[in-house]
Amino acid sequence: MMALMTLQSASGHFTEHKMIGDIVGKPLKDLKAEVPDSKPETMKSWLTAVVIAFLELKCQEEKDLWVKMKKRRREEGRKEGRRKRR
Repeated sequence: MMALMTLQSASGHFTEHKMIGDIVGKPLKDLKAEVPDSKPETMKSWLTAVVIAFLELKCQEEKDLWVKMKKRRREEGRKEGRRKRR
């Protein structure tokens, strides 16, 4: 799980990296193929959702740490939404 944390940006999104696929157990190109569109923002959100789902399903022992990470992402998402509405 700590390896995944190194891929999290300051804004809370996860950087596109082969390691995500390796850890989740599905090749990154296959994960990317499931994205509804190829917009960069959609890709960031998709990969972040994949990582969070993985953490929720497979990393319960480290829940305190990833809950903090998820909270940070949610707060950043709210800030981005407010900026876009202006």
